[in-house]
Amino acid sequence: MTMLINYFKKISYLIPIFNIKTIAGHKTFLPLLFPLLGWLNFFKEKKIMKVTSFIVILPLYSIVLGAINKDIESIARSFQLLGLMLSIDLFSTIADKKYLKNFTKVTIVLTLIIIFYELFATELMSTHYMMSIKRFRLILGEPNFSAFFYVLLLSLLIDSKSSYKLRIPLVLFTLMTMSRMGMIALLMLAFIQVLSNKKGIIAILAIAFFSFPIILYFSNSMMPKTTIEKLSKNYSRYYIQTIYVENLKNNVFGSGYFRSKKANKMYIKENSESIKKKFGITHIGITEQHNGSVQLVSDFGIFIYIYIISLFFYFKIPERCKFYGNAVVTIFLCSFFLNFMNEILIYITIGAIIKSNEP
Repeated sequence: MTMLINYFKKISYLIPIFNIKTIAGHKTFLPLLFPLLGWLNFFKEKKIMKVTSFIVILPLYSIVLGAINKDIESIARSFQLLGLMLSIDLFSTIADKKYLKNFTKVTIVLTLIIIFYELFATELMSTHYMMSIKRFRLILGEPNFSAFFYVLLLSLLIDSKSSYKLRIPLVLFTLMTMSRMGMIALLMLAFIQVLSNKKGIIAILAIAFFSFPIILYFSNSMMPKTTIEKLSKNYSRYYIQTIYVENLKNNVFGSGYFRSKKANKMYIKENSESIKKKFGITHIGITEQHNGSVQLVSDFGIFIYIYIISLFFYFKIPERCKFYGNAVVTIFLCSFFLNFMNEILIYITIGAIIKSNEP
C-alpha cells in the first residue's frame, strides 16, 4: 500500500490528464484509471474505511439490479462506480494542499493547450442568451461539466487557502464555458465568503437537494395546467425531470446506475400522447436527468434514496465539512444542474473531507 501511495504521489501532477473524457468528440477512456486505482488499493489493503463501506452499497445494489435485468452494461458501469468509491481511501491519504497545487498547475497548462486546440482545430459551440455567443468545451469536453470541474477545484483551493494566482485562471476558464450553472456557482462562492457560518448554507442546500424529486412529483397536482405548460415550454428540463420521477411509480427499486434513461425512454414510448397532453408539448426530448437528486432516485430507487438521506444525518455532514465548506456548497449547488456521480473530483473532495476529520 505504501509503495502504491508513494508512486501515486509522484505522478499526482499528471492526474488532470486522466480527467479528459473526450478529444475531438472521441472518448479517451482515461478516467477509467481512477476506478482501476481504487480496485488495486482494495486488493492490496483487503479492507475499506467506514465511510466508504456505507456508500459502496449503491454500486453493489446496482450490480444486483443489472444481474436481475440481465443488463451487462449496467453491471460494467456499476463496477466502475464501485472502483471510484474504493478510490476514496487512496484520495484521503494524498488529498493535501501540495497535491491540490500540483493538480491545479497541470490543469491550467492542460486547459491552455485545449483552448488553443479548440480555437484552431475545432468549431466552437454556440449558446444563445440575447445573442449568439461562442463557448469552449475545455477539460471535460462539455461546457457544463468543465465549469463544474473548475469551480469545484476553485472551491478546494479557497478551502485550503491556496494562492490567488492559482484561482484566477480557474475563474476565467469557467467564464469561457459560458455555463449558466458555472456562473451561478461563482456568484454563490463570492457570496458565501462573507458568511462566517457555512454550515447553515450546506444544510439549506441539502434540504433543497433531497426534497427536489418530491417537489417535482407533487408539482403536477398542485400547479395550474397553464403554469405547467409554460414551465415545460420555457424550461424543458422541468418536464424531463418530472417524467423521471413519475416513472418511479412503475420502478420503485430504480433502474440501475446510469440506466434510468433507458427505462425512461420505454415509459415515454408507452405514454407519449398523455405526456404531451399533460405538459402541453409537441415533442418529448429524451435526455439524462441533468440533476443529481433525480439521478440518484431514478437510478437507485426510493429505498436507497431514503438510505442516502439517512447517511447525511448519521454522519452529520454539515459539521464534518467545516474545513471544506466551499467545496460542499459547490457540489450541492451544481448537482441541481447535472449528473455528478461519475465525476472524479467529487471523490477527491470526499477524500479530503475524510482526511480533515481524522484525529
